[in-house]
Amino acid sequence: MADDRSSVGDRERDHSQPTATRRELLAALAVGGSTILAGCGYHPGAGEFDWDSRANTGSTGPSWGGSSLSHWLCDGVRLVSIRNQSGRTYDVDEGGWIDYENAGLSVYDSSGDAWSGTIERQYAGTPAVATERVYIPLEDGSVTCLTAGSELDDRTTSPEDRPVETRWTTEPLLERAGDEDGPTLHLAAADGSPLLLAAHADGVFGIDTDTGDRRFVVDLEAGTLEDDSRIAVGRDRAWVATTRESRATLYGFDLDGNERAIRSLPSTPSWLETAAVSDGGDDLVLVYAGAQLWAVGPDGHRRWSLEVGEVSTRLIVDGERLSLASSDTLTAVDPTNGDRLWERDSPFDDGAVVADARGVYGVRTVSSGFDSEYRLVAITSEGEDWWDVSTHDGVDGVDDVFLVGDRLILSDGDRLYAFRTSEGSRRTIL
Repeated sequence: MADDRSSVGDRERDHSQPTATRRELLAALAVGGSTILAGCGYHPGAGEFDWDSRANTGSTGPSWGGSSLSHWLCDGVRLVSIRNQSGRTYDVDEGGWIDYENAGLSVYDSSGDAWSGTIERQYAGTPAVATERVYIPLEDGSVTCLTAGSELDDRTTSPEDRPVETRWTTEPLLERAGDEDGPTLHLAAADGSPLLLAAHADGVFGIDTDTGDRRFVVDLEAGTLEDDSRIAVGRDRAWVATTRESRATLYGFDLDGNERAIRSLPSTPSWLETAAVSDGGDDLVLVYAGAQLWAVGPDGHRRWSLEVGEVSTRLIVDGERLSLASSDTLTAVDPTNGDRLWERDSPFDDGAVVADARGVYGVRTVSSGFDSEYRLVAITSEGEDWWDVSTHDGVDGVDDVFLVGDRLILSDGDRLYAFRTSEGSRRTIL
């Protein structure tokens, strides 16, 4: 079994530029103002700027080149950046410039601390993160598991002494992997499940999350899989949706690969999502196909269905609430029975929505002439308006929105901005 140990980089906050940029100056003023007010009994409030950082992708030394493929992952505890890198770098041992191709990994917590490593091979497909581990499909058809959890929580040592390490790497699982038109793996994992599901166009692999050993192989014509949207993993089930001769079918397998459920679907689903219901009942798999949302039990029986219209974002919170966001509507659904808890107009940009047990958060863009203002908006778990503040002037755009602990994180290119979601004695000073 291959052992690809990842090296650790330094903290991610960028202090290498001799002259502060406009963004860095604004960030410093915001943090400095909060520090002064803190000495006067001030407590930072919801929507308040906390930190920013450049998204690092592992250390290659001085180099020329760029990145061709990148992916963000978030498990609610850590934000993970994976990016393929290629170019030329100076090798001291060789005494000259050499070509390199690898993948960079960065792991952020809610405080902005980050650790980075470099994977020797580039990734291809869809990674997954669960139970403080990162699973990455590599270009040769293998899968590697990197730990990014318990080692990083030990605050008794410096970040440099707590490396992101490779727990295991499988042998190549696919033939022709790495070819221009070759197959790739798309991964699905879940907290509390011992199973990692790796799907490709002709079937699925079940992999043990602790050892990397293969638990099962199932041949299925899954059709063209471009991401992880038609696979899902629960505590004791793995789910795959396939399309054969225009017929969509949902399959459920136990942890040993035995088929335990099969069900016809109204159409090819846009996504699958598992939900552990809060009353201690069975895990459900939620299937969004067309304008319908189905909840299917581990036996394959449909528990409920709901007409929901067009949905761009789904958010499951603590098994008690499923939030569905479209371009103009936000809906909360009870996953145990399909009842609508509430529905309201959405104040968020389409897709720029995240949630936790306290509420739903997102970004709203307000345009005026040639200028755009990005506002942070929050709604309570009961669907009521909570807070609405402006970001600081350093935010020039928003590509993605993440929730890490109690920090709302916006990405703008290779830059991250973090804002508090918890209320203090004031909402904001910005």
